Amino acid sequence: MPDGYLQALVARRFPIIYSALRFVRRVPRLLPSYFGDIKRYALYSSVIFDDDREKLRSIITARYHNVEKGLSLPSPRPGFGVPNIKELIKHIDRYVSDYGVDDFLPVPVHVIGAYLEFNRRFDIEDSHIRMSFERFLPLVNRVASHVGVKMVNRLELLADVDAGGIDFITSRSSVRQYSRERIQENMIESAVRAAQKCPVVCNRQSGRIRSYRRHADIIKVLEIQGGARGFAEEVDTLFCVTVDLRCFNGVGERYQGWIDGGLFAMNFLLGLHAQGVGSCCLNWSKDAEKDREMHDFLKIPDYEIIIMFVAAGMLKEMFPVACSSRLPIEQVLSYCECE
Repeated sequence: MPDGYLQALVARRFPIIYSALRFVRRVPRLLPSYFGDIKRYALYSSVIFDDDREKLRSIITARYHNVEKGLSLPSPRPGFGVPNIKELIKHIDRYVSDYGVDDFLPVPVHVIGAYLEFNRRFDIEDSHIRMSFERFLPLVNRVASHVGVKMVNRLELLADVDAGGIDFITSRSSVRQYSRERIQENMIESAVRAAQKCPVVCNRQSGRIRSYRRHADIIKVLEIQGGARGFAEEVDTLFCVTVDLRCFNGVGERYQGWIDGGLFAMNFLLGLHAQGVGSCCLNWSKDAEKDREMHDFLKIPDYEIIIMFVAAGMLKEMFPVACSSRLPIEQVLSYCECE
């Protein structure tokens, strides 16, 4: 009798015994893999140790990008984010002390300058921040032009979208200001069809998108999510991207849902962008308690993991976006040989 037939027979006639046997056989393989992941993350992320140049760069980047995001909001509050700026200054001081001056520094330093320039319009001045900025300036050997925010013209953006190719992809930015025009349902459906064309493991199609259009629902969800302060009121439609874990099997696929979900979400974002819909990713890097709260509120079944939220709305004629400076390509791309 073929082994596969015997397994199917046991599974059908004795499902509890079959599940127990699979549990006993597979869990001992699953646990070491997860413990290995925990060890790697604890050692090489900055969750415990921040004793590395690249880790400190990431911490500084997150800090200065928070400033850029604040400047791109519909109505930034004059003097916003002082604690964040002072943490940024502290980390820059530590970076200079530990690793010296290099080409990484101009962007975070000039973001502080953009912040000071914004506050100057409202006659707000923090002497500590000003003195730190002036102390850092002589250390940077170039002017970082793409910092803070930049203004985008809707018609010029749509021209890049129509042109297609690389310009279509590179013209997309996270948008936190939207017009009062509603996103049409057929546009949402077209973007979801674009998402469905992303690569997926063995064509299992685990991605799901929930669309929320009622204002009260959007505000409550974003309150739990916590990353849309300053522009939540402008959001026309909020999307929740999830992945169905029932589509995966084997120890090696324990994180495949996050991979497939990220690809699915990116295609969805480009599907919105292709139709002139602005969007902003809102991450869901939360602890178990917060994740449980969101699952319960949105009535998402436990077998689905939340990948991210996407705030969206139609574009204004002119709107600011964070510059979000990118690394030089030589720091990203390597031409390699195995032997």
